[in-house]
Order: sequence, then C-alpha cells, then structure tokens
Amino acid sequence: MDNSQLATKDMLKFFQSTLAELDAAEGCVDEEAHAKLQQLEQAMSGHSRVQQRTNPPAEPLDDIQIAQHLDRLEEQLVDVERKIAVADDATKQLLGAGTQIWMGLSEAPPPAPSTPTGPGPHKE
Repeated sequence: MDNSQLATKDMLKFFQSTLAELDAAEGCVDEEAHAKLQQLEQAMSGHSRVQQRTNPPAEPLDDIQIAQHLDRLEEQLVDVERKIAVADDATKQLLGAGTQIWMGLSEAPPPAPSTPTGPGPHKE
C-alpha cells in the first residue's frame, strides 16, 4: 500500500469518526451524511482501482507525455475544485478538517463508539 492509499484510508477513518461524533452529539443518525460518506468511499475505492490499472509505464516519459499527463491531472483538479465550490458549508468544513490528514501531517482520530441507528429499545 503506497502513501496515497494510506492517506486516503486515514482520511476516510477521520470522516467516519467525525460523523460518529456528530451522530452521538445529535442523538440521531444523519442519514444524508452517511450516504454521502458511502458515496465518497465508493468513489475513492474506484479511484484506487483505476490507479492500480493505469500504472505508469516502466520506460521514461518524454516531455510531451509528461505535459499530457499534467494536463489530465489539471483537468481532474479543476473538476474537484468545481465540486467543492458547489458543496454545502458542512461538507466544506469536513473537507477542511481532513486536509491535514490527506497531507499526512496528522493521523485520523480513533473511531468514536457506534451509536444506535433505529428507534426502540437496544440490547447491549
């Protein structure tokens, strides 16, 4: 597992932990937030699979290939920036809080204890 996969895993752990803390604080489960986190996990999983299939060739790249690759990366970055720009404030805050984890500057906090997801008595 490379550093980017570890950072992604840490970021997702952070989001899961933060969401569990929010659920506990509110006393209920935020279904929409959980659905968005699941979408993000699926997207990141798909991205990891694509990365594994598209490993760079073993031979050195020439300047044109490097420029083309940088152009594709720039397009992807612009797409991400557009998605962040239209995200709601809570999503932007969550992304901002996770930035240090993405950059490997800190580790994700341990997951919060799980909270009940449905009404009615709960057995322990």
